[in-house]
Amino acid sequence: MRSIFAAAVCAAACAAPALAQLPAPLEAALSVTPREASPAGLDFRIEEDGQGVTVRVDLSSDGVGYTLLEPDEAALSEAQREMWDDFLDTEDDAFYDENDEDAGEGLTGPVDLRATVGDVAAFLREEDGLLVYSFEPQAMPGQQAGEAPGSMLTHLRGEIAVDPERGEVAWTHVFAPESFKPNMAARIERFSLRQAFVHEPAYAAPRLRRLEMALSGSAAFQNFEQALVMEISNMVFGAHEAQSGDLGAGAESP
Repeated sequence: MRSIFAAAVCAAACAAPALAQLPAPLEAALSVTPREASPAGLDFRIEEDGQGVTVRVDLSSDGVGYTLLEPDEAALSEAQREMWDDFLDTEDDAFYDENDEDAGEGLTGPVDLRATVGDVAAFLREEDGLLVYSFEPQAMPGQQAGEAPGSMLTHLRGEIAVDPERGEVAWTHVFAPESFKPNMAARIERFSLRQAFVHEPAYAAPRLRRLEMALSGSAAFQNFEQALVMEISNMVFGAHEAQSGDLGAGAESP
């Protein structure tokens, strides 16, 4: 389960800013400075290979409280039971670690994708009112440049969409346009990592709403396939952090 949450943190980057030569709308979107705010709670859904659970996370006290929203606990499959048990395992806590002040920040905080995009991007198309740019990933989302194997990054391409009216990133897609071998023992047939963002009034900035990852290939003569979905909704903030325009269920969450 820790690897799943690591992927989530990977998908909502907290990277250091750098000088960039980017198209003006993209540069502006990547330069949004969020307000400081800490959520009091949220609903979190995780699905792996088609099976998932939805959990309400209470962050309003010193610890973290979890309530299973769906499915009913009596109807949990073995895989869903394992997911739910992992939420209850305080030693494997994605949202709270008393020894880590930044625990869960990649899931609940604003997004910074500059390290992923790098310094070069080109306008690609307009789509549903968004400006879509192409780029060559300089890092995997959530990592600094140089942390991901360069042999993998060279096989990946990226697209990032900007809402020109709001001036914020709307979604990103990092993918492999064709199969490749990251090393001699493995072949990746498909890799796709999609992130969708929503404007969070409490931050005055975007935050992760949904992540979808698909991976398939072979290693050591064994085929593998994984599909992962994570979604954050109904994020709420304490009254002292509420901002004008906040919705009762939090931001513009679905």
